[in-house]
Amino acid sequence: MDKRTTEDDFWKNESVALLALASLQGVGYWMLYKLAKTRQSFKQVFKIGTKEAFVAAFKDLGSRTIKLSEAEWSQQQETIWHACRQMYHHLTRKVTDLELFHDLAVGRELKLIELEREVERLKGRREERSTPARPEKHREPC
Repeated sequence: MDKRTTEDDFWKNESVALLALASLQGVGYWMLYKLAKTRQSFKQVFKIGTKEAFVAAFKDLGSRTIKLSEAEWSQQQETIWHACRQMYHHLTRKVTDLELFHDLAVGRELKLIELEREVERLKGRREERSTPARPEKHREPC
């Protein structure tokens, strides 16, 4: 595996873990922000084996509201992971679609601007041709 693939996989997993953590009751923006500031991997935190270790990781950050039963944690951890992985793939497809639309829309707008300039240039040429040159009047000396 090359370094680029490994790095892409790392960030994919981090994105999925971020979605998974955000989907849990009691884990909000500020908890995720504090977790990110500790430079811990979201995936490592999410994949902590026991519920107690997981809750302790967030209590260290000041959380008092994470509510998980042991059964919920052990049974739902993989379910949440797979659901968030599907959500990640769905979101990346949406982003790709939006980027394509953006490129098409911007390309269309640039073409319209170019055509408008061409129309203005041609109007100017037509006006130059349609206005006859006025002959200069010669005055005869008196």
